[in-house]
Amino acid sequence: MLLASLLSGSQTIASEPTLPLGFPKPHQQQSVNEPLVEPLIELGRHLFYDARLSTNDTTSCATCHIQALAFTDGKPTSIGATGALTEHNAMSLVNLAYRDSFGWRDKHDARQQLDRPLFAEDPIEMGMNPKAIPESILNEPYYQSAFKQIFSDTITWPNIKQALVAFELSLVSGNSEYDDWVFQDKPPSEAAIAGMALFHSDRLNCSQCHGGIGFNNEFFIEETEPRTDFQDNGSEPTIPFRTATLRNIEVTAPYMHDGRFETLEQVIGFYAAGPNPENNLKGFELTALETQQLLLFLNSLTDQTFLTNPAFGNPWQRAKPN
Repeated sequence: MLLASLLSGSQTIASEPTLPLGFPKPHQQQSVNEPLVEPLIELGRHLFYDARLSTNDTTSCATCHIQALAFTDGKPTSIGATGALTEHNAMSLVNLAYRDSFGWRDKHDARQQLDRPLFAEDPIEMGMNPKAIPESILNEPYYQSAFKQIFSDTITWPNIKQALVAFELSLVSGNSEYDDWVFQDKPPSEAAIAGMALFHSDRLNCSQCHGGIGFNNEFFIEETEPRTDFQDNGSEPTIPFRTATLRNIEVTAPYMHDGRFETLEQVIGFYAAGPNPENNLKGFELTALETQQLLLFLNSLTDQTFLTNPAFGNPWQRAKPN
């Protein structure tokens, strides 16, 4: 547990990360069983960007989750440390604190989900041994100090995962042009407003699956009972997938669980064709102007602050580990 040493002298536990204007406290706030304090988040940030947490020191969490791409990787499916292709497209790590479970098809909690990238053998992603921690991690002076201060414990996999979860839950995005409109009454262009009307219209019905402030029907706040449902996305009617958030969708190509579409125009065309009428994906018609209006609305969900915030960036850039 967190030590009283964090409170010794003039030192105090840092406050929880500041939420964007208008955002309520998230459901997952206490999922790491400790307050989301800055020392724990900072430790998680170092681990997130550390390639020594892979079997051959080539791959970190950030390899497949790049900040400038809203923590996706720009590939159809990700490539593991040994060159193996993963099954799915790397999901954006955005507003995870407001979700109840993680993965395209899994209902795992935040710690359980980490077992797949860290320890999975088929395919190998990072290829770690769950029974051993690399000596390079154990011997890193920063880690020795941080784990002792925060956990009063040696460096263990449970504590590593707890720190990684704390960092991931701190990745909250809510400073887009859309948010300026909703929470600060600063409207975007008339074309973007027309695009939002199309998005919510009965004709397109995009908000059926991409509803709420999270644009994925998953935005659970504290003291609520989450109910996560997987949906038919029209690509494989017999297999339900988690609905991807549309926040920062402008920078998270390629799209769908398998990265089959390179552009948002292709995604819109796919749903316009009505991929599964029996499951309410009946299709629609759009003019070229309406398509552009819809794209402008989707682009208004881009949060440049989130994509460039140094607090989410690589802490090893100025002092890379040997």
